[in-house]
Amino acid sequence: MIYAVFAALAAFALGALVDRFGAVRFLPFNLTPLIAALLVLAAFQSPYTVWPYFLLLGLSSGTHVLVTAMWAEIYGVDHLGAIKSLVTALEVFASAIGPVIIGVMINAGLGFDTSLTVFAVYSILASGLLWYGVSRYRVGARRGP
Repeated sequence: MIYAVFAALAAFALGALVDRFGAVRFLPFNLTPLIAALLVLAAFQSPYTVWPYFLLLGLSSGTHVLVTAMWAEIYGVDHLGAIKSLVTALEVFASAIGPVIIGVMINAGLGFDTSLTVFAVYSILASGLLWYGVSRYRVGARRGP
């Protein structure tokens, strides 16, 4: 229940912010709740960890509205269906390869907390790439065609 509540709250809040300020501005922060959720789960062994983990994971899920708004903002709405279908196919592939990656990590002897930390570091690197991409996009947008 906490996951669903915070996913809905994040989606509504981000929707209002995107309408007011634009989606690209918030894109580098998209993975922040996921990074925090992974680090919480990696750092604590208590059964009560489930509460902040699902709260943060819900916030992360709610940020998905940001990505669709960003595509419309950057590429326009004419080809939004084609973009969404390609990205959905890539998401399905990524979700299918995930268990393989986790299996390789388990076979390599990495513990659960270490695996979660690796995923958090990967997400931090991805956020850095988002920062870079957004800064390049803003510079290009200021210059014009």
